Amino acid sequence: MIDHFFEVLNLVSIGLVGLFFLFFCITLFWKKIYTSLSLKAYHSKQRLHQDEVPRIGGLIIYVFLIITVFVAFDSELLNIILMSAIPIILIGAKEDLFHNTSPRLRLIFMIVSASLFIYLLPTSLPEIDFPLLNQVLSFPILKEIFFIFSIIVIINGNNLIDGVNGNMALTNIVQLFVLAFLALTVNDGHLAEICLIFMLPLIIFLMFNFPFGKIFSGDAGAYFYGFAVSGTVIYLFGKHDQLLSWTAVLILVYPSIELLFSFVRKKIFENNSPFKPDAKHLHSLIFRSFSKRLKLRNNSFVTVLLLPFILAPVLIKFFYNNIFSIAVTLITFSLIYVTMYIYLKSLSVDNV
Repeated sequence: MIDHFFEVLNLVSIGLVGLFFLFFCITLFWKKIYTSLSLKAYHSKQRLHQDEVPRIGGLIIYVFLIITVFVAFDSELLNIILMSAIPIILIGAKEDLFHNTSPRLRLIFMIVSASLFIYLLPTSLPEIDFPLLNQVLSFPILKEIFFIFSIIVIINGNNLIDGVNGNMALTNIVQLFVLAFLALTVNDGHLAEICLIFMLPLIIFLMFNFPFGKIFSGDAGAYFYGFAVSGTVIYLFGKHDQLLSWTAVLILVYPSIELLFSFVRKKIFENNSPFKPDAKHLHSLIFRSFSKRLKLRNNSFVTVLLLPFILAPVLIKFFYNNIFSIAVTLITFSLIYVTMYIYLKSLSVDNV
C-alpha cells in the first residue's frame, strides 16, 4: 500500500500544494471576501461555532478532483462518481452560500445523484449476506431502490456528523483508508488509488478544519464525501463478491447509526418530522455537557471523545472475513452509542 500511496502522491503533488495555499488564502482573507460578496450569515440550531467561517471546503475539493481527473488521473469509477455527484454538489453549494434550501428539495437532488450512480455503475450490485433480505432483493428494481436508499442514508448521516471540527473529515479518511486496505487484499490496486485520491485533499482540508475550524466542508462537502464513500463501497463489494457485505456495514457504522437513531428519535419518541433540524445529536450533547464544565469554546474536544466510533472501521483489518466478529462489533458499537446518548441526555440541563 505504501508504494501505491507514493505513486498517487506524486501524480497529484502539485495540485495538493495549490489546494493548501488556496485554503490558506481563503481562511486568511475570508472576512474581506464575506463582506465584499455580501454573503448571508449562517443560522442553525445545530451551530456550535461563534464566527462566520467559510463553508466552501467541500466545493473546492470537488473542483480539485475534477481538475485531477482531467490532468493526472483518469478512472471510469472516479468519472462516474464525480458526474453523478453534480446534483448534490449544486444543491449543497446553494445551501452553503444562501442557507435557503428546503430539506425535501435536498432529498430530491440526493435521489437523483444516487439513481444516476446506480444506473451508471460498471459492476453488479453487491449481494447481501442475509438470507431473507437477499431473497427480497433478488428483484432487480427492489435491489436498486435498496442501494439508492443506502446511499441517501450515508449522505445524510455524513452531514449529521459534520457538526464539530474534524469529525466528518477524520471519519471519511478512516473509511477511505480501510476501503483501500480491502481493495489491496483483493488485488484491486486501481481502486486503492481512487480511495487515496479522495483521501489526500481531505487530509489537506483537515489541517485547516481541526482543531481550530478555520474552514468547513459545508453541505456540499458532507454530501459529496458521503456519496463518494458509499459509492466506492458499493463498487468494491459488487466487483469482489468474496468480501462479506457485513464488512461494508462496519465501514459505514458511525454515519448510519447517527442518521437511523436520529430518525427513530424524532419520528417515534418526539413525534417530529425527521427532516426538521435540531441540536440533539450525540456530538451536540457531548459539547453542551462538557464545554461549560471544562470552560471550552472550541468544539474539537468532541471529536476526540468520538474517536471510538470514528476508528471503528479499522477493526476490519483483524476480522474482515469473520461474520460473527463483525456482527458482535456492530451490536457493541450500537449499544455504546445509545448508552452514551441516554446518559448525556439525562445530564442536559435544558433537555434539548
